[in-house]
Amino acid sequence: GSYYVLPLIRGPAGGGLTLTPRNGNQCPLFIGQERSDINRGIPVKFSNWRSRVGFVHESANLNIKMDVKTTICAQSTYWWVTPAPSPWRSLFIAAGPKPEAGGEDSSRSFFQIKKTESKLNAYKFAYCSDSKDCIDVGTNVEGGVRGLVLGSTPPFATP
Repeated sequence: GSYYVLPLIRGPAGGGLTLTPRNGNQCPLFIGQERSDINRGIPVKFSNWRSRVGFVHESANLNIKMDVKTTICAQSTYWWVTPAPSPWRSLFIAAGPKPEAGGEDSSRSFFQIKKTESKLNAYKFAYCSDSKDCIDVGTNVEGGVRGLVLGSTPPFATP
């Protein structure tokens, strides 16, 4: 199935996840966040997940895909960690090819769902190049665009 990913705190924290261009270029697309909390965005699908219990396990290596049929860039929408040109040299989450198909380093496409350390009973995404070393996924606003990045504080948490 597909799942909408919404921020834990409603309001100025923004809405659901979406695909967005960066730096004035229409392509490639990056994973971003809707500005308005009213917009649920685009749902995600989890692959590389072989559970028969009907839910996604915490700390399982997952490939995440935006569940949209086509994009203006004619590209697949799997999540990939990529450096982006910016003053902060952040690592962004970009839309890219299916991990097995592209011949790229598929370790840049492994994410996990983790419980937050707060008492809010929430979950977050983490990028895990291997199962022991994970970095939280958060948001960064640059040029009015909310993008998903690695290492942002606080992490993008969802109920």
